[in-house]
Amino acid sequence: MPCMWQKKIKGLAYEYARRGARLAQVARREDRLRVVAYKARELGSPEVFDIRADAAKVEECKRIVDEINRNDFRQARQPYVLPGLIESEITVPDSLSEFQAKFLPPFESTKQCAEAIVQSACRGDMYLTEPSWWNALSMLKLLRPELVEWFYRWNFMNGTKIKQL
Repeated sequence: MPCMWQKKIKGLAYEYARRGARLAQVARREDRLRVVAYKARELGSPEVFDIRADAAKVEECKRIVDEINRNDFRQARQPYVLPGLIESEITVPDSLSEFQAKFLPPFESTKQCAEAIVQSACRGDMYLTEPSWWNALSMLKLLRPELVEWFYRWNFMNGTKIKQL
């Protein structure tokens, strides 16, 4: 499973490792590659292939694909993931305290999101929206965009306190 190194993607790599998948990972910094590779092996990945590269550069993306193919990694089919509110360093209450929101919906943990993505890939799904309740909000935004807009204004423009549901 080829993956780019990011906090949320690390969770995805670890979830595939728990299932015994061979991993190919990409990062600019070797220390990040080592940390993820070590933990992935501990979790059960038989092989972790590290590629030091900057995936934001087009010319390096071709090299990444070439190296993955040269090392006999078959590209795993991944569903298109539409992430909703996933826990991260910018969604912790301290980071959100500058916003004057009345309340925030619950955030899904990175681990739960990674598990859902792997299960979706194993089922052969083409698309996944995670957390699943985000679908309802998306449908409401499609059918009644004025209600969603009203809520955003009410919640973020008049708020003085954050409450997590």
